[in-house]
Amino acid sequence: MVELKRDILRTREIASEKFTQCIDESNKIWYGVLRLIITLSSSFLVLTIALVEKLFPPVGGVINLPKFLIISWILLFLSIIFGIIAELNEAVFQSNQARARGKMIHELNQKIAQGLKEDIIKIDAETDYMIFGTIIWGAVSINSFILAILFICLALLQNIISRNTCLITLVSATFFIIFVNAYLIQKRKK
Repeated sequence: MVELKRDILRTREIASEKFTQCIDESNKIWYGVLRLIITLSSSFLVLTIALVEKLFPPVGGVINLPKFLIISWILLFLSIIFGIIAELNEAVFQSNQARARGKMIHELNQKIAQGLKEDIIKIDAETDYMIFGTIIWGAVSINSFILAILFICLALLQNIISRNTCLITLVSATFFIIFVNAYLIQKRKK
């Protein structure tokens, strides 16, 4: 009976280590993507504003900005804002998890100081594993960035291709983004 208990505890340790490794890798990728989106959004916003006169030469001394370009600037700005909110959301979530773990450790230390002699300590389900915060802000940031790039492309191509083609491209890309988001949300729930 004693050997079986040790095997179960060791299996739990191994599973816990693998779980932690997967979570750490996932967080590393997620933070990298968020930072990449913030950096790229900032770069595209500054670059398109700086090169607006070169990309869209003034006619009669007046710069005629395409509506697609103005919409892309708004989307890039929103992408930056939502990316920062996503980073802050994750930081607050991690802080709350650390606080919950600290409270659990303090309670266990008190039980040990009181002479607890049980081999197995039951841990509250909320602190036994990490439940990750919402990813909605990051998803909105990524979607805003993708749409902004689409609008920049449409602004550059609107003189070459017809307005109807631009609108069809925009609608098609929007449906594609919705499909990808639905697919990823479904995968995340499994």
